[in-house]
Amino acid sequence: MKTHLIYLLVALCGLLGSCHTKSPVNTVAPTLSEGVITLKPDTIRTFRLLNEDGSLWKQIVFNDGFSDSLLIPYASKPENWLLVFRCIRKEHNRYKVIVNEETGSTKYISSNDSNFVAQSWEENMLQSTFIGFDIKTNPLKESPQVSAANVPYAPDEEEDVFFKAVKIEGDWVQVKSNDDQVIGWIRWKNEKGEMIVDVFYDA
Repeated sequence: MKTHLIYLLVALCGLLGSCHTKSPVNTVAPTLSEGVITLKPDTIRTFRLLNEDGSLWKQIVFNDGFSDSLLIPYASKPENWLLVFRCIRKEHNRYKVIVNEETGSTKYISSNDSNFVAQSWEENMLQSTFIGFDIKTNPLKESPQVSAANVPYAPDEEEDVFFKAVKIEGDWVQVKSNDDQVIGWIRWKNEKGEMIVDVFYDA
């Protein structure tokens, strides 16, 4: 692991069905979306993505071998039931979601679709497996304040270090190392409303 990249191990990943090894597609600070729309575990795995006018764009059968070059969500691993879309906003009885993180293409999911659940980023982070952040620009702090003292910590390049989320306060998340030796606060979004961590779903 690179010195400047730490992974935060986050508790309760089970609600997302399982995890994936692929990083989120958008790793540069994106403007924070309203939240995420995640596929529930043990659903029928068949769902509809709609155009703006309400017509059908695609009917998806999200089985183990699923692949579609036009569908590049925030996170996906069909064999583990994992599918996460960034949600731009809710519009009446539907959610506007980013279906392709490389192009920014958006489509819609009905809010009545029982295959999915809407989550805030805070809920999603606490239920994901770990979070990546840059310790050089986002160091561990003793309290959730920019002016707070840094927590002494030197990452070991030869050893993967994981942190779990303890709680979230505003723009800050408190994290603790898996050996309980290090605890501190990092920011998960900045003053511009940009997300400055990556949410992952596999260790």
